[in-house]
Amino acid sequence: MITPIVFALVNTVLSTCPSLPARSSPPANIRDVRPDDIKVIAAIGDSITAGFGAKGLADPKQPIDIHNLDEDRGVSWSMGGDDGAITIANFVKQYNPNVVGASVGKHIVNICYGPLCPPFQYKPELDHFNAARSGALAMNLMDEVNWLVAQMHQSPSVDMVNDYKLLNLFIGSNDDCLGCLPILGKSVLSPDAFEETMREVIWELKHQIPKLIVNVHQQFKVSGIETLTKNSQHCATLRAFGFGIECSCAYQPWPFGDSTRRSMDNLVDEYNQRLLNIRQDYLAENNDNFLLIVDPLFTGVHLQDWTLDYISDVDCFHPNVQAHQIMAVGSW
Repeated sequence: MITPIVFALVNTVLSTCPSLPARSSPPANIRDVRPDDIKVIAAIGDSITAGFGAKGLADPKQPIDIHNLDEDRGVSWSMGGDDGAITIANFVKQYNPNVVGASVGKHIVNICYGPLCPPFQYKPELDHFNAARSGALAMNLMDEVNWLVAQMHQSPSVDMVNDYKLLNLFIGSNDDCLGCLPILGKSVLSPDAFEETMREVIWELKHQIPKLIVNVHQQFKVSGIETLTKNSQHCATLRAFGFGIECSCAYQPWPFGDSTRRSMDNLVDEYNQRLLNIRQDYLAENNDNFLLIVDPLFTGVHLQDWTLDYISDVDCFHPNVQAHQIMAVGSW
């Protein structure tokens, strides 16, 4: 585990890290890009990238509080731009103080869950280019892309043609949480459907956003949340009130639950393999203005080996600030 001492060291190292020497000429192509060349940072994904519940209960003595439904976007592992937040966006900012796109602050949850995806929930003045929405499935990513592209075109800080851009894409937890259901797992949430959707989304990003690096993060196995939280009275109480119902596949009782959790794990393995298949096709393309990276880091995450210190007490499901920091440091 990364301890508070390590967090302090990360901040110390970043604050003393020298700037990269100025380039004598612009990057030769997308594979020559350094952190200081990135002018724009963006993300699409689900509630993890949106930072849902990252800072925990607004007031532990008052569990019924509207602010418990906040997304703490300013500390999101990939996109948080709050001062002092340990995030990928702030790591990039260390090398290019003028990078734009990081989300800041917090606001009420922006919900998008399959067909239940109401419009007009974004707060552009806070979200900036963090297009992630809580509850999002892979099928919802195209809506996020459309919103993000529109925001970039409207921004006077973005040169769509010439600026190098980094986009982090992390999706699949909600798909996995419903994937044990026979009908859904064999149709709209199947590995084939996931791959088809991801290909469409990546194609759209490539053709709508020039000079783009897309960093796709493979999924961890969500099923481990059951082992991590099953002995917590606080988590049991939350579940009794319906929290966690969005991942019912993980919480089924034994022995049926053993089967549903195996189904979840198998589905994540398939999703991750499909991402590698897509990556292989783009490797063969060798495009100078578009680069697709598939990051395997989270495949090594085993939630059952964590402690509750890293899980939000809002719902005993989402990562808290410490976990977001771990994700950022590991990804960087």
